[in-house]
Amino acid sequence: MKKIYTLIAAAAFWPSAFAGTNASGSSVTLYGNLIYDASLNGVAPTGIYSTDVVPSATVSKVSSSVTKANGGACLADTAYFAIEYTTKYGNINACYLNSYDPVTWKLTNQVEAPHSSVATSLTYNPADKKIYGSFYSEEREKFYFGTLNTTTANCDTITFLDHSFNALASDASGTMYFVNDEGNFGKISAADGSITIIGPTGFKPKYLQDATFDYGTKQFYWCAFNDDDSQSGIYTVDLATGKATRVSVWATGGKEFVGVFSKTPVFAAGVPDIPTSLAVDFTGASLSGKATFTMPSATYAGTAISGDLGYEVLVDGHVAAAGKAAAGAAVTVGLSVVRGEHSVSVRAKNEAGSGPEYVAKRYFGTDVPAAVATASAARANGGALIKWEAVTTGAHGAEFDASAVAYDVIRYPDSVAVATGVKGTECADNHSVPAMGSYYYEVVATAGDYKAAPAKTNSVVLGEALQVPYSKTFSDGDMSLYTIVDANSDGSTWGSDFRGARYTFSNTNAADDWLITPPLRMTANVKYTITAEFANAMDPYTEKAEVKVGRNSTPDAMTSSVIPATSVDGGYRSPIDMVGHFTPDADGDYFIGLHAVSDAGALYLYCYKLDVVSDATGVIASVVNNAVVRAGEGCIMVTGADGARVLVASVDGRVVAQYANAAGEISLPVQPGLYVVAVNGTSTKVVVK
Repeated sequence: MKKIYTLIAAAAFWPSAFAGTNASGSSVTLYGNLIYDASLNGVAPTGIYSTDVVPSATVSKVSSSVTKANGGACLADTAYFAIEYTTKYGNINACYLNSYDPVTWKLTNQVEAPHSSVATSLTYNPADKKIYGSFYSEEREKFYFGTLNTTTANCDTITFLDHSFNALASDASGTMYFVNDEGNFGKISAADGSITIIGPTGFKPKYLQDATFDYGTKQFYWCAFNDDDSQSGIYTVDLATGKATRVSVWATGGKEFVGVFSKTPVFAAGVPDIPTSLAVDFTGASLSGKATFTMPSATYAGTAISGDLGYEVLVDGHVAAAGKAAAGAAVTVGLSVVRGEHSVSVRAKNEAGSGPEYVAKRYFGTDVPAAVATASAARANGGALIKWEAVTTGAHGAEFDASAVAYDVIRYPDSVAVATGVKGTECADNHSVPAMGSYYYEVVATAGDYKAAPAKTNSVVLGEALQVPYSKTFSDGDMSLYTIVDANSDGSTWGSDFRGARYTFSNTNAADDWLITPPLRMTANVKYTITAEFANAMDPYTEKAEVKVGRNSTPDAMTSSVIPATSVDGGYRSPIDMVGHFTPDADGDYFIGLHAVSDAGALYLYCYKLDVVSDATGVIASVVNNAVVRAGEGCIMVTGADGARVLVASVDGRVVAQYANAAGEISLPVQPGLYVVAVNGTSTKVVVK
C-alpha cells in the first residue's frame, strides 16, 4: 500500500530543521529555559530545552549551562539574556543579568542588577532592537512596562501596569502582544505603553510562563502554565480575537518555560513568503519519490506578487532540486534520500532574496524499532520473571518490519546481561545475585546494530530469603529491601521519617497501599507469630491497617489474612501492637504485607516495628542431633553438630556464617547482639554480650 507523508514546515534559523505540526499547518520547534517540570516532581531541571509543536509535546535538553532565569529571559540578536535572583526570608537577596552565547551557551557576561529589573516576561523587539518587559517595582508592590539596558542592567519605565504580563512577544514589525495575569490578550505601544485589549484567551495563567513569535509562520506561540496540568501546554493565539487554541499537550505534565524563542529570523519585507502545502510522496519504504508544494503569491510583508519565482528544495540543509515557477503555482520535483531521518524544506526566492523555509522531518526507508512501552519484573522460582510489551511500530512512525525485532535484557545495579536476542516478550533471570537487594531490569528493543531506548522495570527484591526470627525497626529509614505498592496510583503511599515507616494520606482517596517485606524462609506446619507496631499521627485522625501473607511481593499474592483491618488511634506516642498468626502448608519463601486501608482525609499511619517469630525459635540451649548452642564472650559456640547444616544469622535475617557439613566444635567470633542459630533447620536464639 502506498503511504503519503505530508510534511509541514517552519522557517529556518541557523542551518537546522524543525519538526512538529500546529494548527496553521506549519512545523516549528520552540526553545526556552525550563524552570519547573511536573514530571520531575517539580525539580527545576535548569538549562535550555527544545520542544516541538506537536499534539503530544516532549522536551529535550539543549544545554545545562543556563541557570534558572526566574526573573525573565529572551533571545536578542547576539546573546541570550537571563535575569536570575535569589531570595532570603521572602525578599530578593541578590539579582544578576547573565548573558549567554546562543550557539555554545557559555556565560559571556554577568552584571549585578537592581531588584526592579526582575521581570514577569521579556521580549526582544527586532524593529528597534530593544528589550521590553513587564517588571516588578523596587518595592515589588506594582508592575511597570519598560526597557532593559543590557549593559547596566537598569530599566527605563515607560508606563505603570494595572496587570502584569505573563507572556510578552514582539512580531517582526515591532508590534508587541501580551497575555496578562487575567488571561486577556492585547497589544502595547513601544512609544507610550498604551494598551489595547483584544479579547480573552479563555485560559487563566499562573506562575511563570512565556511566549514568542515564530517569524516564519508569523504565529504567536504561548507556552502556557497553570496549576492544572490538564490545561497547560503550547497555545496559539488569534491576533484578531485573542482566542487561544491549544496545539500541544505536555506529554509528561505541566512545565514552566521562560525566555521562549524560535530560531526563525526576521526576513526582508520584499522576499517571497513561505511556500505552502508541502507533501512528500514516497511509496512504503522506498528511498525515491517526489515532493509537491505550492509557490507563494505574496511577499513576506503581505504584498501580492506575480510572475516567476525561484525555488529550492533542500534535504538536510543542502539543495537537492532548484528551478523556477509562477507565483501561486503547484510544483512537483523528484527526490532521492538514504535511509534515516531527514529534514525536507522548500523556499522561494526573488531579487530581494530567499524567503522563509517550509521545513519538516520524517524518517525514510524501513524504520528502526520504537522503545518498549512497558516492562515489569516479579520474583519467581528463586529468580525473576521479566515481561514486556512487544514493539510493533517504528520509532518514527514510518514503514516497519516487526519480525526483525529482538530484545536484550540487562539487570541493574550489577549490570548483568540476562538475555540477548530474545524473540518473545518474557524471559527468566536465573543468574545469581551478589547479595539480597533491590534489582531492576532494562529491556532494549534491537534490530541489527540498532538499539532503542531502554524500558525500565519496577524494582524487585532478589537473593536468598531471610531467616526467622526476623525483626525490623523502621526508624532507621532503611526500606531498601521492602516493596512499596501504591495500589490506587494516587501518589499517596508509604515512605519514612524519623519515627518509622509512614503512609501519607490522601484527601480524596481511601488508602490502598502496601509495604511488603523481603522474602522470609518459613517451614511447613510451623506456627509463626507476626507482631506489627502501628500508630496514628494524632487524634481524631483514626487510621486503619491490616496484615496479610503471600508467596510473592505483589498485592495479588497477599492471599492469607493474618490481622484483619484494625483501627489505629491514640496518637504517635501510643502505638498499638497488632498480633496475628500464620502457619504455612509448605516450606518456602513468604512475604508479609502491611496494608494501609485508612479512609480518605486521614493523616499519617505509622509502622514502627515488625517482628516475626516461630514456635521453633524459643531461647533454648539444645537443638537436634544433640548439638548444643551457647553464647560465649564475643562468640557463639556450637558442639555436637558433626555432619549437620549450621546457619548463624542476625536477628534481622542477614546470614553471618553457614556450614554445610559441620565438623568438631564451632567457635564463631561475633559482635555483641541477638543471633539466631539453626541446626538442620531448627533454630534457637542466643544473646552475645
